[in-house]
Amino acid sequence: MWRLIDYVVQHFADEEALMQAAAYPELSVHCGMHEYLAAETMRISARFMNGEMVLAADLALFIMRWLREHIAEADKRFVAYLAARR
Repeated sequence: MWRLIDYVVQHFADEEALMQAAAYPELSVHCGMHEYLAAETMRISARFMNGEMVLAADLALFIMRWLREHIAEADKRFVAYLAARR
């Protein structure tokens, strides 16, 4: 869980810095998505740290949705934006 939290915090900070440097017009919307994903990560982590049962299947479903909905859609829009600017 600590690795997941570290990854989320660092990855989102790095990605948002890149978006800001590129003057990405969807930055505020994307940051909102990051806030939701970070909050969900913290909620799941807090449950685990408090001794509650966190099923691996629930964590896997959360990460799968993250990959499918955020990375495969929102992050790809940023990549397309960068490619169009070249």
